[in-house]
Amino acid sequence: MVRLGVCLLRDGTPEHVAEGRGLLEVAADLGDPEAKNNLATMHAGGHGGLALDAAKAHTLYLEAAADGCADAMFNLGAMHDRGEAGVAPQDASAAAHWFVQAAEKNHFEAAHALALMEVAGRGVAVDIASASRRLAKLAHPSVTPPYPNAPYLLGLVALKGQLPPGIDVASLLPDPPSSGSGGVRGSDFGGGSGRSGGLRSGDGGDDPGGVRASQALGVRLLARAAGLGHAQAKDQLEALLTGVPEDQRRALFSGNGNGGGAGEL
Repeated sequence: MVRLGVCLLRDGTPEHVAEGRGLLEVAADLGDPEAKNNLATMHAGGHGGLALDAAKAHTLYLEAAADGCADAMFNLGAMHDRGEAGVAPQDASAAAHWFVQAAEKNHFEAAHALALMEVAGRGVAVDIASASRRLAKLAHPSVTPPYPNAPYLLGLVALKGQLPPGIDVASLLPDPPSSGSGGVRGSDFGGGSGRSGGLRSGDGGDDPGGVRASQALGVRLLARAAGLGHAQAKDQLEALLTGVPEDQRRALFSGNGNGGGAGEL
């Protein structure tokens, strides 16, 4: 009933919308949590012929969440995050509570939202290690659709040398691009931008490539995010690679410019 109801709603014709809504209502009356979540979303937006009713949406989300619906848990977190007057007061702690529940059920959007809260210390304590582990799962190439913000934020963490142990960064990166492959090249970024900010060796001594392992991984993570269309990642790369010699760029993107590797992190 739920699947057919959703298909009919997506069709968009008045007759099918009414039929789809009716199927969801029957399924919800039978206790189906996905049907309740869909009806709640319709009430939250005033769609599908249902009146805009935040209170009804909140009630249905709670019922669906109690029955284990991860989407409903995420939607409750979102309601508390933005605030719904008289229904779900804006409360970052309450939002984080529901995002945690959904993330434990492998809900990608909830994991992303929770990672952002952990980075900012909003609603939860600052926990870069936990946020990094969540982002690493989202940054894996097998995740579809991809989350460009995940490799971007991980790249920033790596550039600061704050990546926690146990994260297999190599699995998050595409194979090093070969000449003419169409992949990301170091020379694609930074040329002629006029901005300063080239990579330098940090504390702990210089290595042969002039770039610390964590910085090298950070740049490659930013490059992956930029390749996925993340505008801020591309801007960051342009700033970082300005002034870096071409041979070091090539070594960096081949994975050989870090003087060590992921094992040193």
